Amino acid sequence: MYIYEDGILNYYDAVQRNTFVGFGKRLLSWLGLMPYRPYKGHLAGYDAGCYDGAFLSMPTLAVRRDSLGIVRALPVPAKSLSVDPHLVLFLDQNVSAFLDGVQRQSCVDEMFRLYPLAEFRYVYKPHHDFCSEISHKMSRLSAAEAALPAELLVEKICPGHVVSFFSSALINIRNVFPGISCVSLASSMVPISRGGHQEPLSKLFAQVGVECLGAGEQ
Repeated sequence: MYIYEDGILNYYDAVQRNTFVGFGKRLLSWLGLMPYRPYKGHLAGYDAGCYDGAFLSMPTLAVRRDSLGIVRALPVPAKSLSVDPHLVLFLDQNVSAFLDGVQRQSCVDEMFRLYPLAEFRYVYKPHHDFCSEISHKMSRLSAAEAALPAELLVEKICPGHVVSFFSSALINIRNVFPGISCVSLASSMVPISRGGHQEPLSKLFAQVGVECLGAGEQ
């Protein structure tokens, strides 16, 4: 059995602790003949059993490598695009779990200072069902385009820059399309643990070439 990469889940200590499961859910499980056992451990499933190995795009950055058996590198061939240097793709996110309204607005203001509206055209991509008021300042995608993964959308619209608060798509886009600049507005404000050591998410992002605003203040 092998573990396959799931976003950036394999690159930080994402630990699930047992939580109480209500009687209703336990009853549904029993009636549906779907027994389960409580799980406590890394969300990628490291602690659910023994594994033959894992397929990861950034094997040298993985946590808990001793739990993975043979780690195989997923090839990520770089692609070249003819990008528009004045086009910015903004990947919005609901960041309320990490930033308050003032902090979020400060990040947005910094983005517009970096890429002024008078000089750059913005395309807005919502995150699933989350859409914020900032979308009114940007070009909107069609429903079909908005549903595309960001990694596929960039091949369609060819932006010179991709900006988000801390979307893991920034890492994927930077790895596949090195000619596109990727900027994280708030990863320096998100604490994570890697191998038991506390650090900001920006440290992981910076290792693959994503520019992280505010990272120098850490």
